[in-house]
Amino acid sequence: MKRAPMKLNQSYKLIRFLNRRHSLLSRYSCATIGWLGGLATTRSLVLANALFMDFAADSYILAFRKATRHARQALRADIFKDPFFDFTMGTHDAERRALEQRLQHTQHRVPESEHLTDLLYIRAADIHHLLEQKKPAQATIDEFYCLANQALRGIPPDKPKTARKHKVEANTSGFDKAMATAALWDFANLLPMQEWPWFVISGTFLGLHRENSFLPHDYDIDLGINAEAIDIDELAQVLDEGKHFIIKNMGYHLQVLRNEKNERYLNKRLSVIKMVHQTGIHVDLFIHYTEHGRCWHGTLLHRWDNAPFQLAERELEGVSVYAPQHADRYLTENYGDWRTPVTEYDSTTGTPNLVITRNFTAMAIFIKRYTYFSKHDPHQATKLAKALERLGLLSFANGTATLALRL
Repeated sequence: MKRAPMKLNQSYKLIRFLNRRHSLLSRYSCATIGWLGGLATTRSLVLANALFMDFAADSYILAFRKATRHARQALRADIFKDPFFDFTMGTHDAERRALEQRLQHTQHRVPESEHLTDLLYIRAADIHHLLEQKKPAQATIDEFYCLANQALRGIPPDKPKTARKHKVEANTSGFDKAMATAALWDFANLLPMQEWPWFVISGTFLGLHRENSFLPHDYDIDLGINAEAIDIDELAQVLDEGKHFIIKNMGYHLQVLRNEKNERYLNKRLSVIKMVHQTGIHVDLFIHYTEHGRCWHGTLLHRWDNAPFQLAERELEGVSVYAPQHADRYLTENYGDWRTPVTEYDSTTGTPNLVITRNFTAMAIFIKRYTYFSKHDPHQATKLAKALERLGLLSFANGTATLALRL
């Protein structure tokens, strides 16, 4: 159960169009239009070429988000709000340098905190690239820390002061139980549980156990599978060959760790396979890893830890599924008071078992969220500040936030 990553003015038809598999003619037509639009809005051949390649590769969601960001910067129009989009995803060094030039060019048009946190995204991507290449990264890391604290200093002391009543918007994303059931049936047929012991998790399991159905306000289907029970390459191949699903993203969990010589290195593991069913329903399959007596799954941004659990067979809308055997323990770890329905949920502030993800992009996104909410939504800023302090990312003295985590 997660917030929708991008509202797109609540246009579910647009999301379904962007997510489906596109013909060669469609891809290159959109790529040409994207190239022309990118060149017109950015005046950068590098950025225009990047848009062309994204559309041509059928990465419509990524290309669309990049294109609308370029349009917002050029037209100064608040269209398709997407304030936390990591616009460095999949970029190479030349593209990031072009993006940085673009930020400098538009710096006077945006609040300082927005400019600084946008630069944080670029520095985070630079650091991860340097670590992957086993190149020195300390100077870039020092600059990252400096930018982070500079952005945080821009928040007035003691703000946000109190939490105001938050207006909760109903989910109009188009999630439909009948379509979700169809997606679950097709997934079960594609990956028989006896061969691929997948299981329901998170909001999908909460709906099954508490309401014997999908949650009516959910956004997707959350599933899990244990890494030690599968061949990940074979799994990806089977999913890719399924006629009812399209793999839209193979997400990786990044950790910046240190070796025995105290040198930083980047640990990168497949963490989630994001798919779209032909109905338009999103299905997230999280790879679960067991280490140091804990079972965890996550994304680039989040990691959730659970006590290791056995599986029991259950039934969800007529489909046989596996689920954590000790439901109360699992759901309490994930939600605390899981028995009481909530109308407002956030995967960062509403999950007691969240562990901070030790990478620079996650740090940049959390800082971006905090600075944004401090200006636009004091209620969310207050909740996020408490969570980030508990997780050890930020510290507060005299009401002012500073970066506490050092990787």
